[in-house]
Parts: sequence; C-alpha cells; structure tokens
Amino acid sequence: MRQKTSPINQKRIAIICGGPSAERGISLNSARSLFDNLNPQQYQLLVLYVNPKLQFFQINETEIYSNTPLDFDYKLQKSGKALSKIQLKKILQSVDLVFPAIHGTYGEDGQLQQLLEKFNIPYIGSSPAACLNTANKQLCQKVLKKNGFFTLKNYVVKQGSRLPKIPLGSWVAKPLHGGSSIGVEYIRSPDQLKPKLAAVFKHENQAIIEPEVQGREFTIIVLENDNGSPVALMPTEIELAQDRFFDYRKKYLPTAETRYHTPARFDALTTAKIRTQAAHAFQCLGMNDVGRLDGWVLKDGTIWFSDINAISGMEQNSFLFQQAALLGLSHSQLLDYIITKKVTKSPPNLALREEIPIIFGGNTAERQVSVMSGTNVWMKLKSSKKYKPIPLFLSFDQKIFYIPQFLCLQHTVEEISEKIKHFKDPKQFQKLEKEADLILKELNIRKDQVDEPIFIPRQTSIESISKDYGFLFLGLHGGAGENGAFQAILERLKLPYNGPGSAASELCMDKFATGQRIETAKIQGVSIAKKYLMSITEDPKKTWANLQKLQFAKSIILKPRGDGCSAGVIRINSLEEFTKAVQHFKSDKNLIPAGAIHKLHGQIDLPEKKLSEILIEDFILTDKITLNKLKIHWQTQSDYVEITVGVLGEKENLIVMSPSQTISNMETLSLEEKFMGGTGINLVPPPVAFVKSSVIAQVKLRLQKVAVALGIEGYSRIDCFMNRITGELIIIEANTLPALTPSTTFFQQAASLPTPLNPQLLLEKIIEIGKNRFQKKS
Repeated sequence: MRQKTSPINQKRIAIICGGPSAERGISLNSARSLFDNLNPQQYQLLVLYVNPKLQFFQINETEIYSNTPLDFDYKLQKSGKALSKIQLKKILQSVDLVFPAIHGTYGEDGQLQQLLEKFNIPYIGSSPAACLNTANKQLCQKVLKKNGFFTLKNYVVKQGSRLPKIPLGSWVAKPLHGGSSIGVEYIRSPDQLKPKLAAVFKHENQAIIEPEVQGREFTIIVLENDNGSPVALMPTEIELAQDRFFDYRKKYLPTAETRYHTPARFDALTTAKIRTQAAHAFQCLGMNDVGRLDGWVLKDGTIWFSDINAISGMEQNSFLFQQAALLGLSHSQLLDYIITKKVTKSPPNLALREEIPIIFGGNTAERQVSVMSGTNVWMKLKSSKKYKPIPLFLSFDQKIFYIPQFLCLQHTVEEISEKIKHFKDPKQFQKLEKEADLILKELNIRKDQVDEPIFIPRQTSIESISKDYGFLFLGLHGGAGENGAFQAILERLKLPYNGPGSAASELCMDKFATGQRIETAKIQGVSIAKKYLMSITEDPKKTWANLQKLQFAKSIILKPRGDGCSAGVIRINSLEEFTKAVQHFKSDKNLIPAGAIHKLHGQIDLPEKKLSEILIEDFILTDKITLNKLKIHWQTQSDYVEITVGVLGEKENLIVMSPSQTISNMETLSLEEKFMGGTGINLVPPPVAFVKSSVIAQVKLRLQKVAVALGIEGYSRIDCFMNRITGELIIIEANTLPALTPSTTFFQQAASLPTPLNPQLLLEKIIEIGKNRFQKKS
C-alpha cells in the first residue's frame, strides 16, 4: 500500500526493525539512522522491534542504541512484554505511516507488508508482490529475463536434496533470500560443492548457485519521483583491494580492503546504461518509493543485475545517503523526499547555532574508526539546537580540509583523500555538478532547495581554526591525535577541545606507563597484568625463555605499546606462535590474516607505523560466558570478566557510568565486535544474577580513583577485568578519546544514567565540559 498524500503536519511514523534474519544487526543500524535523521519537527517517531519469533515490542529512545539484536532479545525477555495482536493493531492504526527497516526475511519478502495491508496501514516501500519478486533471487532473475534483461543460468538447491551437476568453473553459492553478503561461498571445483553448500545452509535451507562473473561490481539507488517515475542516482563502483570476496566485514567495517567509488569510474555511456536499466528494472519488478540494485558490468560491457534490495540499508553512510549526498540532499531531506516526494530547505533559525568544527581522519591504524567517530558526531550534532557542526578532514599527510557532506559519507581516509584530489580538477567538478543537476531535475527538486550542496574542499590550518572558532571537537584516534601532541598545540593556541588534557592523554596512550602510574597509586582492589617490553630486534627464543623465568602465564597477550582499537592485539600460547607473531609485527604487511598464527584468531589489523617495541602481558583467564537461546550460560573459570566503563564530567566531579560486559566470539575483542553494529554483545550493566549491584557500586568507586590517578577529565573509557565476586580490578588501558561510532557502548552507558542522555545530549555535555575547563583555567 502506498502512503497517504495528505499534507504533513507532525506525522506519526513507526519505524519497524529487527526480524528473524542474519541481517538483524544491519536493521538496527538502519533504524538508528532513521531515528536520528527524520526531522522531529515534522515527524513523531516510535520504534517497534521484531524478535526472531516475530513478536513485536515497542522500544524507547534509549533502547534503540543497544548494539545488537542479542542485546535487545536478552533485555526484552526480562523487562519487555510482547505486544498482543490487538495491541499491535491499535499501535499501528495510531500512526500515519510505517517505515520498514527490516532487512532479509520478513522485511523484504513481503510478509511485513502483507500484515500492514491487512491492518490498512500506509507504509514506505514496495508491495508484497514486488518484495517477493526481489527477495527470491531465482524468481527475480526470471522476472528480469522475461523483461529482456541479461541473466545467467543458476541452480537452486534445497537442504537435503540431491546436488546438481555443475560444469567446471568458478561458482558462487548464497542463501536464496539472503543479503548483506552473509553466507556467501565461492566454489572453485565440483568437490567443494557439498561443504560450501553446508556452510550456506547454516543461514537458510535453500541456496542459489550462480557463475562467478568477471567484471566490475556496482550498486545503484533508485528513487520514485512525485510523478511515479523511477529515477536512478549515480552508481557506486565497488573495488576490492585483495580478493573478490565482498563479505560482511568488507561491506560494513571501513577498511582499506574495500574501496567505494561514488560516482563510479565508468565512462559516460556505461553509466547512462546502468541508470537507464536500473530504472527500468525497478519498474518491471513493480517496486515503489526506493530500492537498491546491485550488479556487474561484465568485460564485454553487458549489465547484469545480481541482487535487488526492496529495502536498502539506511546506515548513516550507506549507499542510499551517499549517492543522494552527491545531489546536495541532507539525510533529513532525502528521507522527507522518500515519504512526501518533496524537498523543503531547512529553516533559517538553525543558522544561529554556534559553529563547532569536528576533526577526523589522520594516518594512524585507527584512522578509519576516527572517520566513523567524527562523522557520527557531526551527524548527531546536525539536529542540535545549540551547535552547528563543521566537518574537518585530517589527511594522511596531516593537511586539514573543510569538506562537504558528501565526503563525510565516504568510508575511509583513502576514499576521502581520493575525492579531494578528484574535486580539485575544475572540469571533473563541473561535470559532477552537471550530472547532479540533471538528476535533481528528474526528481523535480530545485538546486536552491538542497541543504548540503557539494563544494571544492578548502585547505585550512590549526592556527586559522583557533582564530575562527571557540571550540574544536577531536574525533581523532591513536597517534598525535590521542597521545597529547595535538592537545598540546590546542592548549598553546588557547582553543578549547573535548577530552582530557595533553598530560593525561600522553600518559594513557602509553599502556606501559599507564600501568606504572596505576601501580604507583596503590589503589586498594586495583592491579595491572604483569607486563614486559620487548624490543622488536630481540630474538624471540631468548625473549620467550626470559618470560618463562619471570613466571609469565602460559598464555600471553601481544600488543603495541601505544595503539588502541584492538590493533595488533593477539593471544599467544607457544614459542612457535610467538615467533610467527613477532615476524608479522616486523613485516611490511598491514594485517595478520585470520588463522595465520593459530586457528582461534580473526583478522588482526596492524599499526601503520612500524613498531620499535612490543608490549607483552599476562593473559587473564576469564569466565566462559555464552548467550544461547537468550539464556546466559556462565562457566566459572576465574570469576573475572572483561568490562569497559565510561567516565564523564569535570576532573573533580567525574561520574563513572554503568559497566558494559563484553562477550567476545574470539579470544580477544575484534574490530568487528567493537565497531560493527550487530556483531559484538554488550550487556549494560552486567546481569544482576551473576554480578551483584553492590559489587558494581564498589567497582565504580575504584574506577573513579583510577581516573583521578591518571588525570582524566571530560570523558574517557577504561577497559579492565573485574572479579564479579570481590569487585577487584585488573586495568587493561584507558582511552582518552574513546570511539563515538554509532553503536559504541559509550552511548549505551550514557543512556542508562539516572538522567539518561541520548547521543546528541551526551555530545553537547562533552562540549560543555571542555569549554568550562578552559574558562576555569583562563
């Protein structure tokens, strides 16, 4: 059912997320993005979460910032109550419109749409029939072939049925209805067919097998205009740096492994063909409002649409928002257009806000996380009534640029840098503007209506920034951005900033020195793991023997002395593994492949700057905790668990927030589990059935003393091991500029304060604390 066309006056919108598929994590990310960017002056929002059993729950603003569906499912079984059919119908009939944000089964196969039509509820997106056409990959290819599109021969296999006899060659097997690159397997020979399909069947009991094509991959967004005509935007080309397997990690964790080129680097004729065919496919499949089409330009120039998504991912830097940003449309404007097919310029009163520049990027191993943090801060503050965020990009060679919204939505430092060079060519920029103007015309949007017109990036300097603004928000991680060097410059220029001062930042970046300071403080119930500094030139065999003499544990942790975000962190159990790991640290490679040292570790990203020292720590044995069928299974091994805790406030009045208990799938917490929404499990606070509230209270008091000993102020995050019985702590490290990515536990902890702070209010509080500190000093 299409949405009503009556004038908007505080329309009430229900965002529906979750669902039973493996894409639930992406669904939550989409829902958060919708919640953050739908204009609150135009829309009243409520959020409905669907669990794997297809039970509906109404969730509040703070709950939406939980990291994963497992977080939701576990908490809701304790505190939530599933809506009855009558309650669900009543809530849905109280809204003007539903915005489905469920990816995969139930959201994109037409089931949710059938329920909404049964209740006579208007919604965004395609009809049940169109969703079915696109969700079933084989049916989709049949519809496309019937309408004259190029297709490839495929095979559909049900679990337990006879395997097809596929010809020799390379093939791709994937779930028949799946998406987000989950469950994709590559088959190089017929003997691999059975085990590869077994892997696919873990996600769905039906698989489709297609030839592995040679060509260039792309994805393109199609919007429906107010005349009901489909309009294709500028496509994005997907380039994989190492192998062609575009998996979940490469799709959603920003790394240099994947490069997105928006607009795609195709010639004008090929781009025109993609746009024309994408719009036609959208129409032939009966789609409405918005959709995303994934495909390939084959070596002979043929266009093949491999996957059609009735509900495109809506994360803040998703292809949907990125391609619209080329036209100058803000997130709020794009969502408004999808709902109303119209665009209005933001009211001028927002221009009265104080301008706050946010700097992100850099050249450290954590630069991609910095992009995620900085752009998320920028995005959250865009709706602030106090501050107007100004994005600043720090390039790999340490140059600072004012950049347009479009560049904020790139995934990596490398992508942004490439676009800056591209934009510097006046001919290329004019060509881009001309193409954008033509698409805006097709959408019936005037150029003067867009909120975020693209512009050529302008270089600036930290000295100029200090003269033009009264505050700089640091979204940097690692290196000079976090080790006190950048902070010292700002202090010299008397420019207020967020986070602890230069001295505390320098101390906390050095994990070895941090440990020494904590030992010196002699805080009751607080200790550190045994540490050893190894020169990179040391002989691994001699070092290993020395570690045995010093009575280190059988298992040890290797990590850089001055990096964070799990860069270079690995558990080692033998001399053989130790020698392999040291060789990797010495090499010119920027990562350790999954399983290269032993079978239990995932991919480990290494610092960009070659190490002179390796920090070795005792491995702390923790209780084995799993979440199975929404029940916590707690196997006691040491009574220690890993937690991360945020602190917030003035130096003399720091608030220690509720700890997050992390449950890792690997031996050490991976980048994915830390920063990819939908992967890590964070329970805030730890479950009271296993950790008493009195222990948590004692932990908070001890961590407040740790923060004071380290000179922390403003906000920081402390990672440690906690004895769940005694509240004793073993400190791992302190992060003075903790990540502020969309799914960070820092937001979850702030939302659990006695007076809850949503992300925007938390960021405003961080700015206020930073300003006050400088006012007191002056």
